Amino acid sequence: MVTEFTNPDGTKRLLVEADLRSMIHDRQFSYALVIPADLIAENRFGLHLIVLSDPRNDIENQTVSGLLQKTIFSSAPQLLGQMLQMRAKNYVRAERWIVSTR
Repeated sequence: MVTEFTNPDGTKRLLVEADLRSMIHDRQFSYALVIPADLIAENRFGLHLIVLSDPRNDIENQTVSGLLQKTIFSSAPQLLGQMLQMRAKNYVRAERWIVSTR
């Protein structure tokens, strides 16, 4: 997982989506999965992910897309369950909210 970008002067900073787009264009990476701060937001239902890819190799794109989908779909139910619990807490007073750990 890459989270830092090294500037030309050697200093480091947080990697942002624009950096990834440039790096993919320059063929430093073929793919990037961006997990934004609002992966799970209170004002919408679903997961917010950004997939960036180099469209030059169709077979490679299909393979990576399939692997990403499999991984996301196997993890999404747990994340969506957490999202539903978070939303329910907004409608029920927090001190009355009990989550079963079974």
